[in-house]
Amino acid sequence: MKKGLSSLPEGFQTIAAIVGMEKAIELSKEFGGTTVYIPTHKTTTRHRRNESIKKDYRNGYSYSQISRKYDLSLVAVRQIISCGS
Repeated sequence: MKKGLSSLPEGFQTIAAIVGMEKAIELSKEFGGTTVYIPTHKTTTRHRRNESIKKDYRNGYSYSQISRKYDLSLVAVRQIISCGS
């Protein structure tokens, strides 16, 4: 870990190492003493993926092509497209 991180509480050292000391201090000021839920990477990228799927469908891709491209079942692709397309 970077110099100065050892003076931070153990769990906070990793955050400071990832985002930098200044941003870690900002996070501490904003959220200090609270519990913050951080979703998984898969969850954070799902919306973007679903929007790409809808765009591909509007651009003429078939359900089968989209299914193969995103490694999803046809049922999953149909559900994504039917939600707000």
